[in-house]
Amino acid sequence: MWLFLLLITLISVLYFWIRYHFSLWQRLGIEYDEPIIPYGSLLKVKRKERSFGLVLADIYEKYTKKFVGIYMFIKPAILLRDAALVRQIMTTDFASFHDRGVYVDEKNDPMSANLFTLQGQTWRSLRAKLTPSFTSGKLKGMFDTVDDVADKLVQHLKGQLVDGKAHTLEMKSLNTTYAIDIIGSVIFGLDIDSFTNPKNEFRQISDRLFASSGVLLNIRNIMSFVCPPISRFLSALGVKDDVIYNLRDIVKRTIEFREKHGVVRKDLLQLLIQLRNTGKISDDNEGLWQVETAAENLKSMSFEMITAQLFLFYIAGSETTAATTSFTIYEFAMNPEILKKAQTEIDECYKKHGLKPEDKLTYDAIQDMKYLHLCVMETTRKYPGLPFLNRECTQDFTVPGTDFTIKKGTGIIISLLGIHRDAEYFPNPIDYKPERFSEDVMDYNPVAFMPFGEGPRHCIAQRMGIINVKVALAKILANFNIEPMKRKEVEYKFHTTPVLIPVDGLKVALSKRCEAYRAGKERFVGIYLLFHPTLLIRDLSLARELLENSSGHFNDTKWDYVRGYRKYNLMDKISPIFSAARLEAMLSNIEKVGDYALNYMDVVADCNPSDGIDMQEIMRITYNRIPKNTSLTYRLRDVVRENVERREEGGTIRKDILQVLVKFRNGNDIEHKEKLSWHIENLFEREKLLSIKKLTHITEHLLENGMNTMASTGVLALYEILQQPELKHKIIDELRTHIQLNKDKKPQITYENLKQLKLMDLCLQETVRKYPSVAYIERICRKDFQLPKSKHTLREGKSFIIPLLAIQRDEKYFEDPLSFKPQRFLQDSNGNKGECLLSFGLGAKTCIAEHFVNLVVKCLLVKLFFNFHMETIPSENFEICYNKTPFIQSKEGFRVKLKSTKIKFDL
Repeated sequence: MWLFLLLITLISVLYFWIRYHFSLWQRLGIEYDEPIIPYGSLLKVKRKERSFGLVLADIYEKYTKKFVGIYMFIKPAILLRDAALVRQIMTTDFASFHDRGVYVDEKNDPMSANLFTLQGQTWRSLRAKLTPSFTSGKLKGMFDTVDDVADKLVQHLKGQLVDGKAHTLEMKSLNTTYAIDIIGSVIFGLDIDSFTNPKNEFRQISDRLFASSGVLLNIRNIMSFVCPPISRFLSALGVKDDVIYNLRDIVKRTIEFREKHGVVRKDLLQLLIQLRNTGKISDDNEGLWQVETAAENLKSMSFEMITAQLFLFYIAGSETTAATTSFTIYEFAMNPEILKKAQTEIDECYKKHGLKPEDKLTYDAIQDMKYLHLCVMETTRKYPGLPFLNRECTQDFTVPGTDFTIKKGTGIIISLLGIHRDAEYFPNPIDYKPERFSEDVMDYNPVAFMPFGEGPRHCIAQRMGIINVKVALAKILANFNIEPMKRKEVEYKFHTTPVLIPVDGLKVALSKRCEAYRAGKERFVGIYLLFHPTLLIRDLSLARELLENSSGHFNDTKWDYVRGYRKYNLMDKISPIFSAARLEAMLSNIEKVGDYALNYMDVVADCNPSDGIDMQEIMRITYNRIPKNTSLTYRLRDVVRENVERREEGGTIRKDILQVLVKFRNGNDIEHKEKLSWHIENLFEREKLLSIKKLTHITEHLLENGMNTMASTGVLALYEILQQPELKHKIIDELRTHIQLNKDKKPQITYENLKQLKLMDLCLQETVRKYPSVAYIERICRKDFQLPKSKHTLREGKSFIIPLLAIQRDEKYFEDPLSFKPQRFLQDSNGNKGECLLSFGLGAKTCIAEHFVNLVVKCLLVKLFFNFHMETIPSENFEICYNKTPFIQSKEGFRVKLKSTKIKFDL
C-alpha cells in the first residue's frame, strides 16, 4: 500500500511541478503562447508539420507585444518582436547576452566547440584570432578558387542544355553541389569536382550529413538549440555524429601532408594551419600564405579544434550559399523585369572589365555589380539563411520601457523570418523588391535588417558568403536565360535542420543566351553556323532596310525550292489567293474545321473533367485539316501528281491553291480581280514552268508552315490570355459586343465581325512578338551588297540571319519584353508600334498568308471562348522551345479544364 501511495505522491508532485513550470509566463504577467505539455510551443515540430524556424515565425505573426513568452519543449524562452530591442540586445547590451545558449562540451565532445557554440572568453579569444581570415586581401586570394567552381557549374548547366532548348532544372540541388565544392576547395583545401564525380569522398560525407541520422541523433540535434542538457546527456551516452569524425580524418591527412611537404594553397585551411603553428593569422600587409611549422607541443590548435571550425563553416556556408543563390534565381524567374535589370548590369560589368561570359571573373568586377548586390540583400531578407537567432541572458536585464526583468539563464529567440516579413519594417514584405535597399529609395527600416546577425557575434564569413552567391549568379545570368514563370510562393517542408527547405525544390527553366546577339552593341556581328560564315543582324532599322528596301539582293533562303526571280514571281502570282474576298470565301471551310475541334473537345472534356485537355495537341490536330480543306482537298504528296493530271487533262476545276499553282505551272496569269478565271490552259510538258516534284515541294512547304504557325500562335495566345483573368474578361466582353447569336444559339461568325475584334488582334500581335513562330529569318546574298552606314560588303553567296526571338524580346524596342502586354500595340500607346514587329517578315518576301493565319486563329478562339469556360491547370513544366525544326512550340503542351457553356458566356 505504501508503495502505491508513494507512487501517487510522486505522480502528483510531478504533475503539479509540470503545471507550475509551464505557468511561468502567466505568473510573471506577460503575454505568452499557450503551451501544449510537454512540447510547449513546438507541437508542430514534434508532428513534423513545420520546421522550427517556421513555427517561431508563426508565433511572431500571432502576437503584437514587444516580446512574448514561449516554451521550447520544457525550456521557457522570450521571443522578441521589436527590431529595435533585438538590435539593442545584440549590440549595445551585448555584455548581457554574449552567449547563444546552445549545446557545447569542450572537454568530452571537442568537435562541438566551434565559433558558433563557444561561450564567454573562450569564444572571444577564438573570434579575435579568426577575424583576419576574411579580410579583403584574403578574399581576393581565394577568389580564383571560387571562380573555378562557378565555371564548373556553368559547364555542367551547358551540358544539360545541349539541344539549345529551355529545360526545367531543380536549382537547389545544383547550387548545393556548387556550394559543397566551394566549401571543399576554399575551406578544406581539397581538389574536388562533384559535377563530374558526384561520388567523391567529400560529397559522400556531405550527403550523409544531411541525410536522416536516426531518431536519437535527430533529437540531440534539435535539443542542441532548445534544451542543451538533453543533448549533453545523449552525447555522454555515445550519441554522436560519425560524419564529423570522417571530416577530422580528412583534415588531419591534409594538414600533415602540407606541413611535411611545404604545400601552400590559398584557402581557409592554410590560414588555420598558420594559426595552429604561429598563434595568429597574418594581416593583409604581412606575408600571406606562407608555410610555418612548430613543434607539436607548441601548436595552438588541435586537429579537433580545426575540424570543429571547418565543420561550422561547412554547415553554415554550404546551406546558406545554396539557398540564397537558388531563391534569388527563383525570384528572377517570377520577376522578369528584375531579371532583365540584373542581367543588363552584369553584361555591362563584363564589358567594362574587358570580359566575355566564358572568361574568368575578377574580384573588382563582382564588386561593381551593385544591383545584383541589392538582389542578394532582398533574398536574404525574404529568405534568411538562418530563419531565427538565439541568445542566452548572461546577467539580469530589465527590458527598456518596462518593469520586466529577464533573468540570467533565460533563452532569447529572435525570429528573423518574422521580422523580415513584417510590414511594419518592410512595406509589402512578400513582394521581391531589391530597390528597397538602394540609397535613393530606402523603403525599409534599417534597424530590422539583420540576415547575418548583428553585433560582435554576427556571421564572421558574411562577405565571403555574399561573394560566393554573387559569383554563381553572375556566371549563370551571363551565360543563360531564366525563363519567366507564374508567381508561386514557396512552400516549405519539415526538416530537422533550422534552414528553410522547399517542399518540391526550386524548379526553374533555363536556356542558353544568344551570345552572338548580345555581344557588344554593334549593328551586326559575324558568326559561324557549323562551317558557314553568316552575318547576324542586331539592329532593327538595318533589319528593316535589308528586308524591305534591298530585297532585290536578298530574295533567296537556303530552304527555297524555287530560287531567284522565278520564286519571287511565283509568290507574286499566287498572293491574290489571300485577298479579302478569297479569305471571306474560305471562312465557311474554316468554321467547319473549328466545329470538328469543338466536338472532339466536348467528348474529351466529358471523359476527363479533372485532367483537362492538352490545347497544343488540339491546335495541332485542328490546323492539320485546314491547309487540306482550303488548299488541296485531298492527301498531299502521294496524290499531287494524280490531282494535277486530272485538272490539266480532264478540266477539273476547284477553287483552291493547287488550282492556282497548276495555272502558274502552265504559264497562265492569275488576274487581280474579284472573280478569277479558274480555267487551265494546258501546255506541253516541256513548256511547263514547274515540275511535279517542285509543285509537291511547294505544297508541302505551305502545309508545314501553315500548320505550325497557326498551331503555335493559337495555343500561345490562348495560354497568355488565360494567365490574365482581366484580359480574358475583356476578350469575352468584346465578343459579346460584336458577335451575335443565330437562331440555333450559335455564334454568327462573319468576316466583317471578326475584323471588328480589335483587342483580339492586339493579343495576336503580342503573341507573335513574344513567340514568333520561327526564331529567325535567313536570306542569302544574290549579289554583292554594301551594308548601309558601313564599310563592309556582304559578298554574293553569303547569308545573314535576323534573330526574331532576340530582337522582339529586346527592351530597346519593347519595354518589359517578357511580359504579355497587348496594349503596347495600340495606336495611342506610348510603347512600341507594329513597325518593330517582323514576325511575318517584311518587303517582297513577307508571308503572303499572314491575314489568313490571323483569320483562322481568331475564328477558333471565338468558338472556344463562346462554347467553353476555360481554366489552365497549373504546371511547372510549361516551357517554350524550338525543336529540330525552326518552329516554336510548348515542350509538353499545356492543359486546360473545360466546362461547356453552349449558349451564354460563362465568366
